Amino acid sequence: MATLILGLVPRPEDAFDQFWAWRRSLGNAIDYRRRAAGIDRAGWRGFGAAGSLELDQFEAEEFLRLGTNKQAQYRALGFEPERAWGPQWVTTVHALVHVGTLGDDTVRTFFQGAAPVVHLQGLREDKDFIESAEDILGYAAKVSIVTTLSGGETRPWSPDAIASYVAATMQSHGRQGFKVLIRPKGSRKKSTVESALSYLAPMPVII
Repeated sequence: MATLILGLVPRPEDAFDQFWAWRRSLGNAIDYRRRAAGIDRAGWRGFGAAGSLELDQFEAEEFLRLGTNKQAQYRALGFEPERAWGPQWVTTVHALVHVGTLGDDTVRTFFQGAAPVVHLQGLREDKDFIESAEDILGYAAKVSIVTTLSGGETRPWSPDAIASYVAATMQSHGRQGFKVLIRPKGSRKKSTVESALSYLAPMPVII
């Protein structure tokens, strides 16, 4: 499972643009590695990733109410709370990744070339592949639109933030446009997760 934080932006439409630019860059980089001489082309041809964009949001004025890890992480991304105001949108990607013969270090370094913050970890042994995929959907699909503060406290997004999110989504490619899918080279059949999830009822989107 990979979690990549691409950055912080002041508007949700900026986050969508940031995601699409990253997705194009990622696809081009994979294509290059699958063709270039002197690179483990077989390893990159076996590489695969499936995930989607998650948008988190907080108000600059409540920065000090966020957890200490988030505060440190956002400062490391260049966020300056002393100069910011209003809503801040965090562009994050969650994905299942097939590392294959490349190894974790190679894939992590590759992702770090396009995302400042990268977390890569193996799937939990007590969960099967479908359950792991559901976890990622839970991260990326906003079942509850809230900001998590320190101590586990949550605050619902403001009506203005929700309105901005919905308007930006309607003006963009829509929810399906926020996914990233890179198939292993030569893979033509649906993956196990795609086949299994196609039989599940659609997940409701609560706004």
